[in-house]
Amino acid sequence: MPKVVHHPAYGRYDLGPEHPFSPGRIDMVLDLLRELGVAPDPVEAAPATVEDLLGVHAEDYVRAVEAASAGGTGADLASFGLGTADNPIVPGMGEAARWLAGGTLHGARMIAAGEADLVLQLGGGFHHARHRLASGFCLYNDLALAIRHLVSQRKRVAYLDVDVHHGDGVQEIFYTDED
Repeated sequence: MPKVVHHPAYGRYDLGPEHPFSPGRIDMVLDLLRELGVAPDPVEAAPATVEDLLGVHAEDYVRAVEAASAGGTGADLASFGLGTADNPIVPGMGEAARWLAGGTLHGARMIAAGEADLVLQLGGGFHHARHRLASGFCLYNDLALAIRHLVSQRKRVAYLDVDVHHGDGVQEIFYTDED
C-alpha cells in the first residue's frame, strides 16, 4: 500500500476563481475515496524551505516569487513568468507552492530512507516550473526537488511524465546534469 502525502494547506494554492487550476480537484479525489470506503490516512509534510528550493531554482527567482506573494511589485516580475494569465500573482502563492513542494520532497525523503516503496502525493506535479521561470500554473518544480534529493542519496531515478504535454521544466532543470 502506498504512503499518501497530503496537507490541508494544499488548498491554499488557489490562483483565483476564474483560473482553470482549482484546488477543489484534490478535495473531490478525497471525497470520492471516502465514499468508496478507502480514505487514506495521509502523512502531513512540512512546506519546502527556501533553502530546499535553491536546489533547483535560482535565488533571484525564488525571491521574486516570495516577494510577489507578499504583495511586492516590480517590473522584473514578468521576466520570471509572474503576473501572466497562467501564473497570476495572488497573495500567499509562494507559501502555498512551498507546501506542495514540501509534500513531494517529503515523499522522496521517505523513499530514500526506506520508509516507503511507493508514495502518492495528493498535490504537486508542477513540472512546468523552470529554473528561473513560472510557467503553466507552476511556481516551484516539486518533481525536480524530489529527483534532486533522490539523486543526492545515490538513488537511480527514471522520470516518466505521462501528462498530455511533457514536463519542460523538469527537462530544462536537468538538461545538462550528467547524474
